[in-house]
Amino acid sequence: MKKNKIKNKLFKSTMKIVGNKGLGKNFLGKAIKNYLVQNSKTNEIIVNGYRMLLDEDDVMQMSLFDYDPIETKIVRTHVKKNDITVDIGSNIGYYTLLMAKQGAEVFSYEPEP
Repeated sequence: MKKNKIKNKLFKSTMKIVGNKGLGKNFLGKAIKNYLVQNSKTNEIIVNGYRMLLDEDDVMQMSLFDYDPIETKIVRTHVKKNDITVDIGSNIGYYTLLMAKQGAEVFSYEPEP
């Protein structure tokens, strides 16, 4: 378990440098990103304090580390206990989890498993 947490922290820290600064667009940045994605496969990640178990082979899910802070703030500000919400195109369910943690009833749909 600790090994996965260390890999996650390393991946997250590096992706902040490589991804958010535009370095992922050059050859070296892409090579680093690809290496980390291939060697950081884990089924457990922590996103904004929420523990999520994910498919190890779904590379896209690793982009969660940079999940939209603006949308997250909007959900936390406007979704309240007992609200009824719909998450269409829920992907791996990050916003579903976020709304459920706010106390909302969530109907979550992902058309492509």
